[in-house]
Amino acid sequence: MTISDVPTQTLPAEGEIGLIDVGSLQLESGAVIDDVCIAVQRWGKLSPARDNVVVVLHALTG
Repeated sequence: MTISDVPTQTLPAEGEIGLIDVGSLQLESGAVIDDVCIAVQRWGKLSPARDNVVVVLHALTG
């Protein structure tokens, strides 16, 4: 899944936390995790080309 796959209307309002259903996620090992859902929070405006997105993983933020 890429940000292009997520309809803009499902993204949360600025500063709010929202959930995006990813569906099944296949790992490099071949194992599959079903019903994956990620929490997202955003600030700023998504460009029409959707090329101004920065992903920060919680494990990296302490």
